[in-house]
Amino acid sequence: MLFTLSVVATLSYVASHIEYAEADRVDLPKWVRTVDGWEPASVLSPEYGPVNLPALHPFLVAGFELGASVFVLLAFPGKAIRRNTAPQ
Repeated sequence: MLFTLSVVATLSYVASHIEYAEADRVDLPKWVRTVDGWEPASVLSPEYGPVNLPALHPFLVAGFELGASVFVLLAFPGKAIRRNTAPQ
């Protein structure tokens, strides 16, 4: 179980860095099509800047997953049934 959590944390860390790297390579076009025709992109001013969401560290997510799984294991303990009969 700990190995699975480690793998999930590692993969989410790698995926977040790949996604961030792809976002940095996007260039805005020099000309844009508007209702008035083709205009330079400098005439457009975005009302809102880029949204920077706070990044969750993969180990924080793994810690939450580990805490939730331990909580569920403690909240709903299984009952072991031992049978003394031999299989037929």
